Amino acid sequence: MIRLVALELPEVASNQLAAWQQAITALPTYQERVAQAREQFSARNKTGNPVFRAVRGQLAAMCCGERRCAYCEDSCADEIEHVRPKALFPEEVFAWRNYIYACGPCNGIKRDNFPRLVGGVVRNVARGPKDPIVEPPQGVDLLLDPRVDEPAEVLMLDLSTGFILPRRSLDPLQRQRAEQTIEVLRLNRPGLMRARMREHRNYIARLARYIRMRDEDELADLDADVEDICRMGHPMVWNEIRRQQINHPGLHRLFVQAPEALAWAPRPHGAVD
Repeated sequence: MIRLVALELPEVASNQLAAWQQAITALPTYQERVAQAREQFSARNKTGNPVFRAVRGQLAAMCCGERRCAYCEDSCADEIEHVRPKALFPEEVFAWRNYIYACGPCNGIKRDNFPRLVGGVVRNVARGPKDPIVEPPQGVDLLLDPRVDEPAEVLMLDLSTGFILPRRSLDPLQRQRAEQTIEVLRLNRPGLMRARMREHRNYIARLARYIRMRDEDELADLDADVEDICRMGHPMVWNEIRRQQINHPGLHRLFVQAPEALAWAPRPHGAVD
């Protein structure tokens, strides 16, 4: 998971979302707001709705790689995900700031799970099917929001295994945020770990190719090579390679040969039609 570059919506779409949200927020009871949040979002989140075409277009443009999920960075993002679940927080059902693009598997895993620190205790405030519809208890949100938070401040990648874990020397709250994000989103699924290791090898191979082409072929399109590296999948892997290379002699030798690569940051997917 990496920090997303947040984009703004076109004014017409932004104003319409705000109007829809105001209508939900104005309802007299929390129970009514929850019911209408589900119903109205489902009714309006359609491919033929011009507002949600704009929403999906901007969310896709914020994705890294080839429109990859903001959580796992592996599968294609095709579902609008509410970071703060609409079933718990109907006041944010149409809030642009609450949307990211996720894949179906990650969206299904997260569902309405939402960890909070409540009175010093970590609680998942998700509501079960038979639970009363009451507002979640106040507390500190623990799930990382890639539109707001910088995941690299609390998460790191073991380059030898593809395992995501909390960074060292975190304060207690930061550690809880890292642990809960990893657990709730199941970021260490075996398939994801294998994919990260595969992309790790691909990044190293592409960097070595860049160095070889730069030194041996004066006609090589090096800009295209750099662009490809910056738009590859699993951008967290590339960020961690750059950050940790000083501790890995083989990697470090490559960056000594190409120090410019330290500045190659992952790039958003870009605008879509």
